[in-house]
Amino acid sequence: TLAVPGTTSILLTGGSTGYTSKVPDFLYPASSTCSPPAFPDSRTEHVTFTTPSGLVATCGGRDGPRSGSPSLSTCLVLQAGKWQSDPRVPHLPAVRWGATAASVPAGVVVMGGQENDDRRNLVASTSFVLRKNGSSWEEGPALPGDGAEYSCSVAVGELVFLLGGVREGETSQVRELDTSTWEWQEEGKWPQLGGRGRTMHGCGVLNSQLIVAGGQEYMGGVSDMTATLDLGTRGARWQEGGRLKLARYFHAMVTMGAVGHEKLYALGGYNLGMLDSVEVWGEESRTWREEQERLPKGKGYMGAVAVTEEAVCQKKKEGEEV
Repeated sequence: TLAVPGTTSILLTGGSTGYTSKVPDFLYPASSTCSPPAFPDSRTEHVTFTTPSGLVATCGGRDGPRSGSPSLSTCLVLQAGKWQSDPRVPHLPAVRWGATAASVPAGVVVMGGQENDDRRNLVASTSFVLRKNGSSWEEGPALPGDGAEYSCSVAVGELVFLLGGVREGETSQVRELDTSTWEWQEEGKWPQLGGRGRTMHGCGVLNSQLIVAGGQEYMGGVSDMTATLDLGTRGARWQEGGRLKLARYFHAMVTMGAVGHEKLYALGGYNLGMLDSVEVWGEESRTWREEQERLPKGKGYMGAVAVTEEAVCQKKKEGEEV
């Protein structure tokens, strides 16, 4: 997602803590003076992002944690202390879950995912674009190949990188979308992810380093693997980094912090149960370190975005807990 200078918190929206519905939103680190408003429905596998104008929004997903839960096309914006519909981020043209989204100066793009309730159908090969100051979603550039779901994307300036996902099986694709022209760059410009594919993983960028961690590998094994790619080095290859302390998938990875002091976090996810642990990437050591502060509850399948407290703050009542 588009980096917000000086972010102080990570907002984790919706998701699942098991088979419960209407999971509370969390701020990480927890705040003693501010709590995010309650999410209005039970959505999971949605996308949460910040628009170029600074709106915090969420779109799509499924209304519930169980397989077969209704798919959603609705978008909500966080404003005046609650989530609500807003014409500045209209609903998607079609239902979409398991998608990935990125925010760049030109707008927001939602890519891939599942198009409807029937998992036997092909995954989505389309994208939707909401241009900066636009009033509706447009059909964006088609995804390379046959589309993908459970991919990961990260924005670097005007560029969006689409990494991995599922088509007929896990894929190792690494593709670049230039949003100055809204065109995909040629295949092979960047090396593919190592191994036999990655899906349901997390990704982020830190000082021109693409970082991919966790997820599921070929044949469904839960992964603790980390790989990094230096975007500033011509001919760079993926390098293996330190493994996650705990293998996980359907987790969140978010870059957050003051300008020049950003850190990359891996939060929650699933591995034989929902996880409450948080890990932070050490740029010099190239290893993960488990943070002492954990999430209030184990949580996965959620949306996540870096924010300032002021963007989401709803003053706590005396004695209230998150």
